[in-house]
Amino acid sequence: MREQVRILNNLLSISCETSDKWEALTRRFSDLEDIVDRTPTAENLLPLDMQSRLIQLYQTYVAEWDTVKSRISGGLLNNA
Repeated sequence: MREQVRILNNLLSISCETSDKWEALTRRFSDLEDIVDRTPTAENLLPLDMQSRLIQLYQTYVAEWDTVKSRISGGLLNNA
């Protein structure tokens, strides 16, 4: 999980622009493009809204990890 958070944090820190973040994410995780191609109409969203929501989801994941990692015992993290 730490590696996943590190990768996502690096990708999401590339720019403040949503389009730059999306480009970075899809370069690393190409399946995200397929998700956006298939999902927005089922969810009544525009593709750009779907991209923004996915970016927000990953930003929340990174932020939540940053919040809880200090609560996890040092021994557990060192053994990962």
